Amino acid sequence: APFPPEPVPYFASPHTVPINTFCCIPNGTITLGAVADDTRLSRGETFGVGVAVDNSSTAQINSVSVKVKEFVSWRAGGHSNHEWRTVVAASFDPLTLPGAAKKASADIKAAASPGEARDAVLHRLYETLHSGSQRSSLAIPPTARDTYQGSVLSVRHRMLLRATTGCCVTDPELDLPVCIGPPPLLGGGPAGYPAVPMGVPVVALPVDQEEEAASAQSFTKPDGWDGHVIIAEAVVLPMGEAVVGGEAVASGVDPAGDVSEAIAVPESAPPPPPGTLQALRHLFDTNV
Repeated sequence: APFPPEPVPYFASPHTVPINTFCCIPNGTITLGAVADDTRLSRGETFGVGVAVDNSSTAQINSVSVKVKEFVSWRAGGHSNHEWRTVVAASFDPLTLPGAAKKASADIKAAASPGEARDAVLHRLYETLHSGSQRSSLAIPPTARDTYQGSVLSVRHRMLLRATTGCCVTDPELDLPVCIGPPPLLGGGPAGYPAVPMGVPVVALPVDQEEEAASAQSFTKPDGWDGHVIIAEAVVLPMGEAVVGGEAVASGVDPAGDVSEAIAVPESAPPPPPGTLQALRHLFDTNV
């Protein structure tokens, strides 16, 4: 069913990820933040996404992207299959994102206490997201599937904000839940979907004069018919005084007193000899 027209925004909590080289050499942290104007999306709908990045590591951020991914899986009869695809994506230039530039090791070590540094990072991300300075628009294509969860088939959608770093370095990622459904049926639909009218006007069709005259003649009232309907009163039969079969008379005599011919009743035929097919049929007929 289509979603209600009211948007459901989502302000994701900032996510701090330790950045390591070769999974063991620490290089600092990267914090990601995001806000989505709507997470209950319709096919063809365009919505806005804002991002914020704080790079407190020595790793260079090469790109920042936002993608809506679709995950389809089914499981039945001991078999299963899974696949995923990118429904829509947008990218940001890390050179234009405040706070995305890498830092030197000395600057990271000379930073304030962890608690104060954390508060400063969260405050900076909030100001960036609240101002709307780093935003992009995404449009859900008409080919996107509906979000669905069943016993055999499931279709899930996630919005992922990802900062891509260099080779053998951690790529931090922020996950936002979204749902996709059909466009609204009434009112102004999303881009690419025309609004469905509330009613369709009726166009008068030309009337054939000959057909109209023939139709009027076929419904002409017969002579003596005034068009009034008479409803007769219900007839109530005195069932309590009814005699089944009529008046009792003597056998072979009618009510007028005339002698009528007696009706001959045929005598019953003798039963067939036992052990025959006729005897079996007679047994079935007499025991029904």
